[in-house]
Amino acid sequence: MLKAIIEDLDGDKWEEICDKCYRMRYQDQGFTKVPPKYLGDSGIEGFTSTGIVYQCYYPEKEYSDDDLYDKQRDKLTKDIGKLMKNEEGLKKLGVGIIKEWHFVIPEYRDRRIVEHCETKRKEVLEKNLDYIDKNFRILIKIEEDFLEEINKVVLYEDGIKLNISYKHTGDIDLTQHESEKVNNIQRKIQAIIGQDVGDDIQAMRLERLIKIYVSYYSQGIIILNQLRATSPELYEKIKSIEQVYKLEAQTKCDMNWDHTINKQLFEEILKEFGERLNESFSRVLTLESIQELKNDLISGWLADCPMDFYR
Repeated sequence: MLKAIIEDLDGDKWEEICDKCYRMRYQDQGFTKVPPKYLGDSGIEGFTSTGIVYQCYYPEKEYSDDDLYDKQRDKLTKDIGKLMKNEEGLKKLGVGIIKEWHFVIPEYRDRRIVEHCETKRKEVLEKNLDYIDKNFRILIKIEEDFLEEINKVVLYEDGIKLNISYKHTGDIDLTQHESEKVNNIQRKIQAIIGQDVGDDIQAMRLERLIKIYVSYYSQGIIILNQLRATSPELYEKIKSIEQVYKLEAQTKCDMNWDHTINKQLFEEILKEFGERLNESFSRVLTLESIQELKNDLISGWLADCPMDFYR
Protein backbone atom coordinates (compact mmCIF):
# COMPACT_ATOMS: atom_id res chain seq x y z
CA MET A 1 0.00 0.00 0.00
CA LEU A 2 1.24 3.48 -0.92
CA LYS A 3 -0.21 4.75 2.35
CA ALA A 4 2.45 2.77 4.17
CA ILE A 5 5.38 4.28 2.30
CA ILE A 6 4.49 7.72 0.91
CA GLU A 7 5.06 10.50 3.40
CA ASP A 8 1.87 12.26 4.58
CA LEU A 9 -0.34 10.67 1.93
CA ASP A 10 -3.79 12.30 1.95
CA GLY A 11 -6.56 13.19 -0.46
CA ASP A 12 -4.71 16.11 -2.05
CA LYS A 13 -1.50 14.14 -2.55
CA TRP A 14 -3.45 11.14 -3.86
CA GLU A 15 -5.13 13.38 -6.43
CA GLU A 16 -1.74 14.85 -7.38
CA ILE A 17 -0.31 11.35 -7.91
CA CYS A 18 -3.35 10.25 -9.92
CA ASP A 19 -3.19 13.33 -12.14
CA LYS A 20 0.47 12.67 -12.90
CA CYS A 21 -0.21 9.00 -13.60
CA TYR A 22 -3.02 9.82 -16.03
CA ARG A 23 -0.92 12.49 -17.70
CA MET A 24 1.88 9.96 -18.26
CA ARG A 25 -0.37 7.19 -19.52
CA TYR A 26 -2.71 9.28 -21.66
CA GLN A 27 -0.57 12.21 -22.79
CA ASP A 28 -0.74 11.01 -26.40
CA GLN A 29 -4.54 10.78 -26.09
CA GLY A 30 -5.11 14.45 -25.38
CA PHE A 31 -5.12 14.29 -21.60
CA THR A 32 -6.60 17.41 -19.98
CA LYS A 33 -6.73 18.17 -16.26
CA VAL A 34 -9.97 19.82 -15.07
CA PRO A 35 -9.44 22.69 -12.59
CA PRO A 36 -10.88 21.45 -9.29
CA LYS A 37 -13.24 24.39 -8.78
CA TYR A 38 -14.64 24.50 -12.30
CA LEU A 39 -18.42 24.03 -12.01
CA GLY A 40 -17.85 21.70 -9.07
CA ASP A 41 -15.58 19.68 -11.45
CA SER A 42 -18.58 18.09 -13.19
CA GLY A 43 -17.81 14.76 -11.58
CA ILE A 44 -14.41 14.36 -13.22
CA GLU A 45 -10.77 15.23 -12.41
CA GLY A 46 -9.61 15.03 -16.03
CA PHE A 47 -10.38 13.57 -19.44
CA THR A 48 -8.86 12.33 -22.67
CA SER A 49 -9.83 12.88 -26.29
CA THR A 50 -10.55 9.16 -26.53
CA GLY A 51 -13.53 9.19 -24.16
CA ILE A 52 -11.95 8.43 -20.77
CA VAL A 53 -12.78 10.52 -17.71
CA TYR A 54 -11.73 9.87 -14.12
CA GLN A 55 -12.51 10.82 -10.55
CA CYS A 56 -10.27 10.26 -7.50
CA TYR A 57 -11.20 9.36 -3.94
CA TYR A 58 -8.95 8.86 -0.90
CA PRO A 59 -10.40 7.91 2.51
CA GLU A 60 -10.07 10.52 5.24
CA LYS A 61 -9.02 7.91 7.81
CA GLU A 62 -8.67 4.17 8.31
CA TYR A 63 -12.20 2.77 7.96
CA SER A 64 -13.66 -0.65 8.63
CA ASP A 65 -14.51 -2.66 5.53
CA ASP A 66 -18.20 -1.72 5.79
CA ASP A 67 -17.51 1.96 6.40
CA LEU A 68 -15.02 2.11 3.54
CA TYR A 69 -17.59 0.63 1.19
CA ASP A 70 -20.19 3.17 2.36
CA LYS A 71 -17.78 6.08 1.76
CA GLN A 72 -16.75 4.82 -1.68
CA ARG A 73 -20.35 4.11 -2.68
CA ASP A 74 -21.50 7.57 -1.62
CA LYS A 75 -18.61 9.28 -3.44
CA LEU A 76 -19.23 7.30 -6.62
CA THR A 77 -22.97 7.98 -6.48
CA LYS A 78 -22.42 11.71 -5.96
CA ASP A 79 -19.98 12.09 -8.84
CA ILE A 80 -21.94 9.97 -11.29
CA GLY A 81 -24.87 12.22 -10.41
CA LYS A 82 -22.74 15.24 -11.37
CA LEU A 83 -21.78 13.52 -14.61
CA MET A 84 -25.44 13.07 -15.59
CA LYS A 85 -26.41 16.65 -14.73
CA ASN A 86 -23.55 18.65 -16.22
CA GLU A 87 -23.79 18.10 -19.96
CA GLU A 88 -23.30 21.79 -20.71
CA GLY A 89 -20.29 22.13 -18.43
CA LEU A 90 -18.66 19.01 -19.84
CA LYS A 91 -19.13 20.20 -23.40
CA LYS A 92 -17.66 23.61 -22.55
CA LEU A 93 -14.57 21.80 -21.30
CA GLY A 94 -14.27 20.01 -24.61
CA VAL A 95 -15.17 16.57 -23.28
CA GLY A 96 -16.35 14.39 -26.15
CA ILE A 97 -18.44 11.23 -26.07
CA ILE A 98 -17.68 9.54 -22.75
CA LYS A 99 -16.86 5.85 -23.04
CA GLU A 100 -15.29 5.16 -19.62
CA TRP A 101 -15.61 6.75 -16.19
CA HIS A 102 -12.77 5.68 -13.89
CA PHE A 103 -13.14 5.64 -10.12
CA VAL A 104 -9.53 5.90 -8.91
CA ILE A 105 -9.03 4.68 -5.34
CA PRO A 106 -6.10 3.16 -3.42
CA GLU A 107 -7.96 -0.10 -2.79
CA TYR A 108 -11.37 -1.66 -2.25
CA ARG A 109 -12.25 -4.55 0.04
CA ASP A 110 -15.89 -5.26 -0.73
CA ARG A 111 -17.39 -6.69 -3.92
CA ARG A 112 -20.45 -4.52 -3.37
CA ILE A 113 -18.60 -1.51 -4.77
CA VAL A 114 -18.13 -3.43 -8.03
CA GLU A 115 -21.82 -4.28 -8.05
CA HIS A 116 -22.66 -0.63 -7.35
CA CYS A 117 -20.59 0.41 -10.37
CA GLU A 118 -22.74 -1.84 -12.55
CA THR A 119 -25.93 -0.45 -11.03
CA LYS A 120 -24.85 3.13 -11.73
CA ARG A 121 -23.67 2.24 -15.23
CA LYS A 122 -27.14 0.96 -16.10
CA GLU A 123 -28.68 4.05 -14.53
CA VAL A 124 -26.54 6.31 -16.74
CA LEU A 125 -27.42 4.38 -19.89
CA GLU A 126 -31.13 4.53 -19.07
CA LYS A 127 -30.91 8.34 -19.36
CA ASN A 128 -30.02 8.05 -23.08
CA LEU A 129 -27.66 11.00 -22.79
CA ASP A 130 -26.19 12.05 -26.13
CA TYR A 131 -22.70 12.60 -24.64
CA ILE A 132 -22.52 9.08 -23.17
CA ASP A 133 -21.40 6.21 -25.38
CA LYS A 134 -23.85 3.33 -25.77
CA ASN A 135 -21.13 0.99 -24.43
CA PHE A 136 -20.32 3.24 -21.47
CA ARG A 137 -18.44 1.58 -18.62
CA ILE A 138 -17.63 2.47 -15.01
CA LEU A 139 -14.28 1.01 -14.00
CA ILE A 140 -12.52 0.89 -10.65
CA LYS A 141 -8.82 1.69 -10.84
CA ILE A 142 -6.53 1.03 -7.86
CA GLU A 143 -2.89 1.82 -7.19
CA GLU A 144 -1.70 -1.53 -8.58
CA ASP A 145 -3.08 -0.48 -11.97
CA PHE A 146 -0.56 2.39 -12.11
CA LEU A 147 2.58 0.90 -10.56
CA GLU A 148 4.76 1.85 -13.52
CA GLU A 149 3.56 5.46 -13.48
CA ILE A 150 3.69 5.72 -9.68
CA ASN A 151 7.26 4.46 -9.75
CA LYS A 152 8.18 7.26 -12.18
CA VAL A 153 6.35 9.84 -10.08
CA VAL A 154 8.31 8.84 -7.00
CA LEU A 155 11.67 8.70 -8.79
CA TYR A 156 11.45 11.72 -11.05
CA GLU A 157 8.86 14.15 -9.69
CA ASP A 158 9.58 16.63 -6.89
CA GLY A 159 7.43 16.95 -3.80
CA ILE A 160 6.72 13.27 -3.12
CA LYS A 161 8.93 11.27 -0.77
CA LEU A 162 8.70 7.73 0.47
CA ASN A 163 8.75 7.03 4.19
CA ILE A 164 9.88 3.47 4.81
CA SER A 165 11.09 4.00 8.37
CA TYR A 166 10.02 1.58 11.06
CA LYS A 167 9.97 2.13 14.81
CA HIS A 168 12.37 -0.48 16.14
CA THR A 169 12.07 -1.18 19.85
CA GLY A 170 14.33 -4.21 20.07
CA ASP A 171 11.49 -5.97 21.86
CA ILE A 172 11.69 -9.20 19.88
CA ASP A 173 12.04 -12.89 20.62
CA LEU A 174 15.37 -14.05 19.20
CA THR A 175 14.21 -17.67 19.23
CA GLN A 176 11.66 -16.79 16.55
CA HIS A 177 14.42 -15.86 14.10
CA GLU A 178 16.81 -18.02 12.12
CA SER A 179 19.53 -19.10 14.57
CA GLU A 180 22.35 -18.91 12.03
CA LYS A 181 21.57 -15.25 11.30
CA VAL A 182 21.25 -14.38 14.99
CA ASN A 183 24.54 -16.14 15.77
CA ASN A 184 26.33 -14.30 12.96
CA ILE A 185 25.07 -10.94 14.21
CA GLN A 186 26.03 -11.79 17.79
CA ARG A 187 29.53 -12.97 16.87
CA LYS A 188 30.27 -9.91 14.73
CA ILE A 189 28.91 -7.41 17.25
CA GLN A 190 31.06 -8.97 19.98
CA ALA A 191 34.07 -8.69 17.66
CA ILE A 192 33.23 -5.02 16.99
CA ILE A 193 32.91 -4.27 20.70
CA GLY A 194 36.21 -6.05 21.23
CA GLN A 195 35.78 -7.39 24.73
CA ASP A 196 34.06 -10.18 26.58
CA VAL A 197 30.87 -9.62 28.54
CA GLY A 198 31.93 -8.75 32.07
CA ASP A 199 28.74 -8.32 34.06
CA ASP A 200 24.94 -8.38 33.85
CA ILE A 201 24.72 -4.79 32.61
CA GLN A 202 27.13 -5.46 29.76
CA ALA A 203 25.27 -8.67 28.92
CA MET A 204 22.00 -6.73 28.80
CA ARG A 205 23.51 -4.06 26.52
CA LEU A 206 24.93 -6.73 24.20
CA GLU A 207 21.58 -8.51 23.98
CA ARG A 208 19.85 -5.20 23.25
CA LEU A 209 22.27 -4.49 20.38
CA ILE A 210 21.74 -7.96 18.96
CA LYS A 211 17.96 -7.59 19.11
CA ILE A 212 18.06 -4.21 17.41
CA TYR A 213 20.13 -5.51 14.50
CA VAL A 214 18.00 -8.65 14.20
CA SER A 215 14.98 -6.35 14.09
CA TYR A 216 16.63 -4.28 11.34
CA TYR A 217 17.44 -7.46 9.45
CA SER A 218 13.94 -8.98 9.60
CA GLN A 219 12.12 -5.69 8.95
CA GLY A 220 14.53 -4.83 6.16
CA ILE A 221 13.46 -7.93 4.25
CA ILE A 222 9.82 -6.81 4.52
CA ILE A 223 10.58 -3.23 3.48
CA LEU A 224 12.67 -4.23 0.47
CA ASN A 225 10.02 -6.70 -0.70
CA GLN A 226 7.44 -3.94 -0.38
CA LEU A 227 9.61 -1.59 -2.44
CA ARG A 228 10.20 -4.26 -5.06
CA ALA A 229 6.43 -4.56 -5.49
CA THR A 230 5.52 -0.87 -5.40
CA SER A 231 8.61 0.83 -6.83
CA PRO A 232 10.75 -1.67 -8.75
CA GLU A 233 13.03 0.94 -10.31
CA LEU A 234 13.87 2.37 -6.90
CA TYR A 235 14.39 -1.13 -5.55
CA GLU A 236 16.84 -1.98 -8.34
CA LYS A 237 18.73 1.27 -7.78
CA ILE A 238 19.03 0.52 -4.06
CA LYS A 239 20.25 -3.02 -4.73
CA SER A 240 22.76 -1.77 -7.30
CA ILE A 241 24.28 0.75 -4.87
CA GLU A 242 24.24 -1.82 -2.08
CA GLN A 243 26.11 -4.35 -4.20
CA VAL A 244 28.88 -1.89 -5.01
CA TYR A 245 29.35 -0.66 -1.46
CA LYS A 246 28.94 -4.12 0.04
CA LEU A 247 32.03 -5.26 -1.89
CA GLU A 248 33.92 -2.19 -0.66
CA ALA A 249 32.94 -2.96 2.94
CA GLN A 250 33.92 -6.60 2.54
CA THR A 251 37.31 -5.60 1.16
CA LYS A 252 37.92 -3.21 4.06
CA CYS A 253 37.08 -5.94 6.58
CA ASP A 254 39.20 -8.57 4.83
CA MET A 255 42.19 -6.22 4.77
CA ASN A 256 41.87 -5.42 8.47
CA TRP A 257 44.04 -7.72 10.56
CA ASP A 258 44.05 -5.44 13.58
CA HIS A 259 41.04 -6.40 15.67
CA THR A 260 41.61 -3.41 17.97
CA ILE A 261 40.21 -1.07 15.30
CA ASN A 262 37.07 -3.13 14.53
CA LYS A 263 34.77 -0.59 16.17
CA GLN A 264 36.42 2.32 14.36
CA LEU A 265 36.20 0.48 11.03
CA PHE A 266 32.53 -0.39 11.58
CA GLU A 267 31.67 3.22 12.38
CA GLU A 268 33.50 4.40 9.25
CA ILE A 269 31.56 1.95 7.11
CA LEU A 270 28.27 3.12 8.66
CA LYS A 271 29.17 6.78 8.07
CA GLU A 272 30.37 6.35 4.48
CA PHE A 273 27.46 4.13 3.46
CA GLY A 274 24.96 6.53 5.04
CA GLU A 275 26.49 9.42 3.07
CA ARG A 276 26.34 7.37 -0.14
CA LEU A 277 22.66 6.59 0.40
CA ASN A 278 21.86 10.21 1.26
CA GLU A 279 23.54 11.45 -1.94
CA SER A 280 21.55 8.96 -4.00
CA PHE A 281 18.11 9.07 -2.39
CA SER A 282 17.59 12.32 -0.46
CA ARG A 283 15.15 13.53 -3.14
CA VAL A 284 12.91 10.46 -2.96
CA LEU A 285 13.31 9.19 0.63
CA THR A 286 12.81 10.95 3.94
CA LEU A 287 15.85 11.30 6.23
CA GLU A 288 14.33 8.72 8.57
CA SER A 289 13.95 6.35 5.64
CA ILE A 290 17.58 6.71 4.59
CA GLN A 291 18.67 5.94 8.15
CA GLU A 292 16.34 2.93 8.17
CA LEU A 293 17.65 1.72 4.82
CA LYS A 294 21.26 2.03 5.97
CA ASN A 295 20.67 -0.01 9.10
CA ASP A 296 18.51 -2.58 7.29
CA LEU A 297 21.19 -3.24 4.69
CA ILE A 298 24.09 -3.19 7.17
CA SER A 299 22.24 -5.69 9.36
CA GLY A 300 21.98 -7.95 6.33
CA TRP A 301 25.73 -7.79 5.91
CA LEU A 302 26.14 -8.73 9.58
CA ALA A 303 23.66 -11.58 9.31
CA ASP A 304 25.27 -12.99 6.18
CA CYS A 305 28.85 -13.23 4.94
CA PRO A 306 29.85 -9.99 3.15
CA MET A 307 31.04 -8.02 6.18
CA ASP A 308 32.99 -9.83 8.91
CA PHE A 309 35.00 -8.88 11.94
CA TYR A 310 37.45 -11.12 13.77
CA ARG A 311 38.98 -11.08 17.21
